[in-house]
Amino acid sequence: MAQWIYMKNSSMPVRTVDDRIAGNPPALDFALPVDQEFDSRPPFIDPQAMVRRCEEMMPFRNARAGEQERRSLEKIDAEFVL
Repeated sequence: MAQWIYMKNSSMPVRTVDDRIAGNPPALDFALPVDQEFDSRPPFIDPQAMVRRCEEMMPFRNARAGEQERRSLEKIDAEFVL
């Protein structure tokens, strides 16, 4: 199954990927540290703070070149009732 290929400027054979993965691969030991006090929940952000941030950023976003055209292309043409 092993194939030998030769480099253009060399007479030495180069082992292929099949030869490198054949046999017994080294055992992998993932001894990762455990932090008992780690909290993986995202931080809480006050919804009113997000509304204020949006109010601050909207004038900047709307002033960008081509923003009105981009937003008009994203509009939905169909009328619907929620």
